[in-house]
Formats: sequence, structure tokens, C-alpha cells
Amino acid sequence: MRLGKGGRSLLQGEDNINTKVVLRLCMGTLSEIEAAIRQLPEDDIRQLATWLQEYLNEIWDQQIAEDLKSGKLDKLMAKAEADIAGNRVKNINEVICNK
Repeated sequence: MRLGKGGRSLLQGEDNINTKVVLRLCMGTLSEIEAAIRQLPEDDIRQLATWLQEYLNEIWDQQIAEDLKSGKLDKLMAKAEADIAGNRVKNINEVICNK
């Protein structure tokens, strides 16, 4: 789980400009939110983008944790472990560099 300032979860909110902007913007439609973001100074937009990415990362982390707990990934993990044990894997550099 990714943590914001003070070790608090981003999903729980923070008392900072990004959270205040997001909370205020979430009260409107998507087009209203987009228009409001366009009116922000560039620095605030960059801060908002950073916050949004961290928020999305935390949502992803929570989904993976839920999938692990529920057993949804058990077959995939077993196959990966079997492939590793059977030496049926490639070094990541070989995959990336297409060697």
C-alpha cells in the first residue's frame, strides 16, 4: 500500500492542496472537472497528476492484494513457480533487448 504524507493511505485522503482540489472537483461532472483542471496553474496540475498516479497505484495494489487473498492468482503463481523450477524462463534483459 502506498502511503502519503505522514504515513497515511492516499485512499484515506490527505489535508493538502491536491486532496482539496480533487474533493471539490469530484462534486461536478467529468467535463466540469476537466474545465476546472485547465484553470489550475501548471504546478498545481503537476501536483494533481502526481497525486492521481499515486492514488491509482494504491487502487492497483489493493486489487492485487484482494486477488491474492481470494486465490484468483494461485494458478498463475503456480505456473510461474513451475516454469522457474523447470528453467523455462528468460532473463528480463533477453526479453527487453530481444536477444
